[in-house]
Amino acid sequence: MKILMLGWEYPPSITGGLGIASHGIAESLAQIGHQVTFLLPKKDKKQQSKIVKLVDASTMAVDPQFWIKTSESVEEIEDAELGSQVIAYMPPTVYKKLSTQVKAKKAEEAPKVPDIQLTGKYDDGLLNETGKFALVAVQYAAEKKFDLVYCHDWPTFKAGRLIKEMLDKPLAVHVHSTEYERNGVFTNPIVIQEEGKGIRTADYVFAVSNQTRKTIVEKYQVKKVKVTVAPNAGPLISFKKASGKKRKPTLAFVGRFTDQKSPGTFIDIARELTSRGKDYEFVMIGDGYLYHDLTQKSRDLNLSDRLKFPGFLSHQKVLESMGQIDLLIALSNAEPFGLVMLEAILQEVPVISSPGSGLSEFIPELPQADRWDIYNSTSLAQRLIEDQEYRNEVVSTCLKKARNLKWEKTAQIISETIC
Repeated sequence: MKILMLGWEYPPSITGGLGIASHGIAESLAQIGHQVTFLLPKKDKKQQSKIVKLVDASTMAVDPQFWIKTSESVEEIEDAELGSQVIAYMPPTVYKKLSTQVKAKKAEEAPKVPDIQLTGKYDDGLLNETGKFALVAVQYAAEKKFDLVYCHDWPTFKAGRLIKEMLDKPLAVHVHSTEYERNGVFTNPIVIQEEGKGIRTADYVFAVSNQTRKTIVEKYQVKKVKVTVAPNAGPLISFKKASGKKRKPTLAFVGRFTDQKSPGTFIDIARELTSRGKDYEFVMIGDGYLYHDLTQKSRDLNLSDRLKFPGFLSHQKVLESMGQIDLLIALSNAEPFGLVMLEAILQEVPVISSPGSGLSEFIPELPQADRWDIYNSTSLAQRLIEDQEYRNEVVSTCLKKARNLKWEKTAQIISETIC
């Protein structure tokens, strides 16, 4: 099958688990015989693959002639909410009807499509980028003739819907996390709208866990049978573990510094362990909008000498650093899957997860603690460091289950669903 895959990230240029999982799915589908083309908003020279064709959308221009020829698709364009982004650039024959219905902005106030640069970043220009990406994705799909379009998370759903509606191609969407899981009560209504439209329009919906599947069914009112669970798996890239002896046990947080990941809980545990007289070291790998709050909290609690913030590390560097970590703590508010936890377990690093994480569905023996229960979370962390028999048992049991999660199995699940 010829698959056009749409995604916002691809290793090594990633911000987190989305890019890693997108890579695993694309490569594994190609390995079992599918022809996979992956369209990115912007591709850099480091992003390469021997079996997946990577295409840079930022090199493409929106072709007015293409849209004049498809002017009968104004309804679809309007429905996709390209709105003022389109009418600011398209010829009158296309946008006349649409221009009278756009209420959000006047056309002259909206950014013109040629002025929108596709960067692949998650900033205040993201919605504009998803609009332009959708236009060039439709053009590319029309030219290359694919059998299926496969979208990774909401920034690409608009493009996927347009391709399905205008080119009559089946649509698969892969939900790595929902807006409800990412942002809880602080959800973005525009993202929810885009996410919901993509999920409801799709012919096939894939979720990384049963937890995410449940959220999709309940929040977006789709039938459970429509959503297939396709779990993540371990890293495809090769790496060398960091070597050298450490003086003290090291506990780590690895992830985005966002409310979803609850990084402040890690600092609370570090404070409690220190108050118990434990001479441990702590490291928080990642970045995000809570960075300054976290570093200030570390200073306020006099933890600066033992809590380090190395910043965002590449996927390969994170994997290498696991060799210097004795315990990974991941007490998120919501964890659709938990890819970094799986990667730690596969390197025989014990993990503490919050209850209900996606990974715990596949590894029920995963040690779990409530993020609000600092006392018991700290006691569990202390036991995993000091009780060698318990630690070995946890590592052995979790490792056995973790090794069952393989990208080729996930690719087979996807392939059997879409074929």
